[in-house]
Amino acid sequence: MKAFLLWVIKNVRFAALIIAGIILGTCFIKMWRYGDVFSTEYLIVYINSNVAYADVWQEVLAYRLRRFITLAVLMITPFRKLYVYWLCLYNGFCLGICMTKAVMFHGAGGVVMVLVWLFPHYLLYIMTVLLMCHYFLNRIDTLRRTVIIVSMSLLLTLIGTFAESYINPDIMKMFLSKVCNIV
Repeated sequence: MKAFLLWVIKNVRFAALIIAGIILGTCFIKMWRYGDVFSTEYLIVYINSNVAYADVWQEVLAYRLRRFITLAVLMITPFRKLYVYWLCLYNGFCLGICMTKAVMFHGAGGVVMVLVWLFPHYLLYIMTVLLMCHYFLNRIDTLRRTVIIVSMSLLLTLIGTFAESYINPDIMKMFLSKVCNIV
């Protein structure tokens, strides 16, 4: 029981930073009314677009690999814990912005829209970050084990980019046209 309580206390900081980021993102949007990605006009254009998936994948792959390399490099420095805190706060901030904008345009259904928008690729990205953080923040064993962890994380990231580029657009278009009735 004592070990469980210590684990909860240790990990509450990460959850608190994510929640603080969500609150900051919500306040940011409420104050500055930034962007209209979830407006009906934008979503109609999104549904009717015929973008080449391979082109999208190249862009997504380049962006996500830069993020992965940053994560991998900072995980081997003494600043790894500070970077993890920043990552939690930043991602919470972005989620707060997206949720608030979606709710402003589509009401409570906007929350579901954001969850569909993040599925399935963000599950893989979250697993990547959790795997790397758990390994590098708790124990760094041998070089072989480190290479295995980084390789598994890279594989998850690559699968996530594929899902983000090829699977998610179809899921999102189907959701918007069938569930949200945006034509």
